[in-house]
Amino acid sequence: MKHSNYCTSVAGLVATVSALFIFMASCFTLTYASADTLPNNRWRLSLRSDSRTFTQVSGQTFGNDGSPNGDYKYYDVKDYAAKNIEAFQLLIQGGLVSQDIKLLDSGSETNYFVDLAYGITDSLSFGLSVPYRIRIVNYSDEYVQKFTQLNEAAKNGFIPGVSDEDITVPPKTARGEGFGDITAGFRYKLMEHFSLQATAKAGLLKIGKDYTEISKKTDGHEELVTGISGDEYTLEAYYDFLALPFRIEFSGIYTIFTPGHASGLDNDFDTVKGNTFQLSATSVIPVSKEFQCKLGGYYFTGAASQIKENGSWSEIPNSGIQSVVGRLELNYHLSLFSELWLGLERPFYSQATGGLYDYPGRLNTDLVLDLGVHLFM
Repeated sequence: MKHSNYCTSVAGLVATVSALFIFMASCFTLTYASADTLPNNRWRLSLRSDSRTFTQVSGQTFGNDGSPNGDYKYYDVKDYAAKNIEAFQLLIQGGLVSQDIKLLDSGSETNYFVDLAYGITDSLSFGLSVPYRIRIVNYSDEYVQKFTQLNEAAKNGFIPGVSDEDITVPPKTARGEGFGDITAGFRYKLMEHFSLQATAKAGLLKIGKDYTEISKKTDGHEELVTGISGDEYTLEAYYDFLALPFRIEFSGIYTIFTPGHASGLDNDFDTVKGNTFQLSATSVIPVSKEFQCKLGGYYFTGAASQIKENGSWSEIPNSGIQSVVGRLELNYHLSLFSELWLGLERPFYSQATGGLYDYPGRLNTDLVLDLGVHLFM
């Protein structure tokens, strides 16, 4: 059934998995996580990819009267059920759907990036990052079959007061594939070992499909977003120093979001994610002249998100987030002009709350794998 009370609980947003796949804000588009900038009139081309399979989704449970219990926690993807979603409570209370009906089998995301950076001066670099995204969600057979039956029953008038237009049959597989939004930015080295960077995804850079551009959810079909709704800006600082034989790198990234649009269960609404901050620390360990090992991680936190209802903005309860993520990266310098890397990222702590339908946030993964090559020209 249609349900529009999204302010009382963010769990209603999860009912459409389009809302799950807004991508993570931070990506280093210019040089390294160090404070380096490219030398004057030098180019760097990077080809990279990352891949993740989502293993957990944050949700809560509801009382017998359908009221939220406020007990947000992570559930295994295959244990994620109707009882964790606010919008299904009317169906559960009406005896039409079991609260234990499983909703998801799996969800995955693979991204491919082409990054291009140029040294305008020895202290100023400009960069662009162009992503191509593939996002897949597999719904459970139990979920698809049950809503197919409900749709047929409503169509034949067997559910009083409910028509087939009130019951949307999910597809077995929802998919989104295509170019994502381009990130553009500048990095300026204020002094040795310290630089500032600013990036933007706005205006003509927004080439990905957001909620207003994807095919509307219909019975047996759902297209996932490849871009973000609203704009995104980052302010970033980088600092590194030598602590022989290591190099220590620090960075801080503050991300600002502007209001955008979202949809769920045939409801459309305006929303804005709370601004986020990411603080990272990395130790660069030289193994040989050509080989380096980077060991570190980052702390990620996000403010409460908001939703607009009846013309005014209100805070979404329990919509902050905190995560601690570890990272291991191996770098191999093939020559003076090329470098390969392989990275592994693992979340060690995530506070399961109501906002940020991405990673880190209400989606959790056991491991993120990324790899790529830098070519200097």
